[in-house]
Amino acid sequence: MQLTGLPSAREIQLLKAHGIHLGDYVGGYAYYALLDGSATLPSLGRGNRLTSVVALRPEWKLNDALQGGTLPEYAKAGAGGAKVVIRYAPNAKPQQVSESLARLGLRGIEVVEQFRAAYAEMLLAVSTEVASLPWVLTVGLYPAPPSLSNREGRIIGRASVLNTPAVYGGRGLEGKGVRIGIGDANVTSHVDFGNRVHVQEYEYANDHGTHVAGSILGAGLLPPDARGMAPRLRRGATTSTCRRMA
Repeated sequence: MQLTGLPSAREIQLLKAHGIHLGDYVGGYAYYALLDGSATLPSLGRGNRLTSVVALRPEWKLNDALQGGTLPEYAKAGAGGAKVVIRYAPNAKPQQVSESLARLGLRGIEVVEQFRAAYAEMLLAVSTEVASLPWVLTVGLYPAPPSLSNREGRIIGRASVLNTPAVYGGRGLEGKGVRIGIGDANVTSHVDFGNRVHVQEYEYANDHGTHVAGSILGAGLLPPDARGMAPRLRRGATTSTCRRMA
C-alpha cells in the first residue's frame, strides 16, 4: 500500500478503523499492509492520500539470486539449494510458519519470532511455492559472514574527523575517561582491547560482540587503519544479550 507521504498517528488509526493495518515500511511511502475482509479505503484528507493498493506477487518477494541469478558461496546449500531468510507477516504464527515450510521440503528451519523471520535451507525448485504462501513478505539470502574490519565505518560515521586533533581541524574526541556498557554477544580477547573490556556473561558466542566492541573502542594497533569510534575509552563492560540478528 502506497501513500503520498508518511502517515500521521491519526491517519494510521483511521486506516485501522477501516480494516487496514499498516506493517513494515518498504520505501517510497509504501508499506506492507494487512486488510480485513471488510476493509474499505478511507479518505485521509488533503495532506495525504492513498495512491495504490497492490497484492504482492510471488516474484516480487524473491531475491534475484533465487530467480536464476548467481548465488554467493556462503548462501549455497548443497546441489540446487540455498540458505534463505523468510520474512513473514504479523498474522502468521511461528508454528504455522515452521510446519508450512517443512511441508515444502525446507530443512534446518529456525523461526525467530521477535524478528518475524525464518532461517532455513531451501531447494531453488520450490522458491516460487514458498513465495506464494500468503503470509510470506520476502525470501532473501542468508546474511553474509560478518567481517571484523572497521575501516569503512570510521569514514561513514565521521569518526576520523571526530578523532582528529582540533589543531588539525577535528574535534579531538577519542573517548578519554569515558566508561560504557555494551549489550551484545561474547567479546573475544584482542590486542586492540588490551585490558579495557570486562565480560560479565558468557551466554552467547558470536563474532558480532567483538565486531561491535571493536567498532566502539578498538585502539587500532592491529591494523592501524581500523580504529574504533572512541579508541581511548577507559573501560567497557559487556553483557551477553544478543540473539539471532535480523
